[in-house]
Amino acid sequence: MSQPINIVGKISTAFVKLSDAVFSSKSSDIYTSMLNNVYYVTPVPDLATVSAALQAYTNALIAAQTRERTAVQLKNQARVALTDNLKLLGVYVTLTANGDTAKLASSGYDMAKSRSPKPPITKPENLVVVAGVNSGELDISVNTVANAMSYAYQYTTSSVTGDSIWITDISTSRKYTISGLVSGTKYTCRVGAVGSKNQIVYSDTVTRIVQ
Repeated sequence: MSQPINIVGKISTAFVKLSDAVFSSKSSDIYTSMLNNVYYVTPVPDLATVSAALQAYTNALIAAQTRERTAVQLKNQARVALTDNLKLLGVYVTLTANGDTAKLASSGYDMAKSRSPKPPITKPENLVVVAGVNSGELDISVNTVANAMSYAYQYTTSSVTGDSIWITDISTSRKYTISGLVSGTKYTCRVGAVGSKNQIVYSDTVTRIVQ
């Protein structure tokens, strides 16, 4: 039976209380820390996407100094977009570091204070993996998990062991399409439900051959 991963260290993705200036500085720190970081070689979202969101926010923040209403609204929208990217990136950092506080700290995110109890996260049930509309795609879904903040969609071509190397896509939806897979190749898939404190519980696995 799948059990919650015991994550020792935790990062904070609570940016809402930060002023615009502090948020801009913290976002830049995270991007710079993640750039060429040997612990995080395949970040999700990729750093080009984070960089574009950061630059858009920086430009909007400068424009909003006039306090013109439209400029302020555009700045607020850019902040939401950057926040969403940093939160998804934070999930990737948490999954990859697997509780290693040194690796977590190297990401540029602030370390979170320990709090308990955590909202309960249950095992994702009814994992369904079917061929996607296009070649090289798999459509994956699970039942909605109460208190889940996001879902980690993982797949591997190797035999499933404790040392398996899983490729991870992250989404806030209980349904997801994995693309870019190799036709005729057997993939084993699973879904992890991620809680508000980045606790994770995995589903059972399903194996499918990609069309």
